[in-house]
Amino acid sequence: MAGEGAGGSAGEWRAARQASMAFSTDTDEYPRMTRAVQALIAISVAIYFLQVAALGDRDVWHWLAFERGDLTHSVWTVVTYAFVHLGFWHLAFNMYNLWMFGPRVEHMWSPGRFVAFYLWCALGGVLGFLMFGGGGLLLGASAAVMGVMLAYAMHWPDEEFALFGVLPMKVKWLVAIMIVANLVQGVGSVAMAGIDGSGIAYTAHLGGLAFAWFYLRTPSAQSLDRLRQRISPVADIPDEPPRAVPRSAPRPR
Repeated sequence: MAGEGAGGSAGEWRAARQASMAFSTDTDEYPRMTRAVQALIAISVAIYFLQVAALGDRDVWHWLAFERGDLTHSVWTVVTYAFVHLGFWHLAFNMYNLWMFGPRVEHMWSPGRFVAFYLWCALGGVLGFLMFGGGGLLLGASAAVMGVMLAYAMHWPDEEFALFGVLPMKVKWLVAIMIVANLVQGVGSVAMAGIDGSGIAYTAHLGGLAFAWFYLRTPSAQSLDRLRQRISPVADIPDEPPRAVPRSAPRPR
């Protein structure tokens, strides 16, 4: 009896340990660098290197940054603007946030879906700039990166980060502060042609956040299928293949 009890306890301990390891793999032990995030960072850094070392800011901005009127002749700039940056710190801040929040979101989805979401948020930035912004150039990954941060906060709202490396703060409050700050700055910047004195297009940031929220709140096909199964738990009966109908014998007249 004693041996059986010890074996049962050991088995329960192993099962609990395996369950704990499975849980930690799903939530904590995700890769710190993923393929899509690495590719997005590499493209942005390579373009900035071209700006600094080869072509110059003006030439790169002319071909890749977005401005009003590009929709008629330079359509690609609605996406490429997100890979062009104003300067080193603009690039460093955006890529740091992408590295901090992107890998876990990509690990939850897939590289293809993550890139599609990133570019979708970038399109939201263009729309926000067109609707409420003014003239000038739109460049930088801020709209797309803020969309990624919102996705992180909506899936792991109670995750804690050290703000400025010192102040612990939950992600949901960090993103909430970011949204409120952009709202205040965005409303104020509308009166200044959509860009404040520092050259920051806050309305584009808000557009990226709005597109991210819309994407995340729209149910997927799998979610709709699960909802349908909950409403109607009876499994669908597949249609039967067509069968030949025998011809009836002629009636005597």
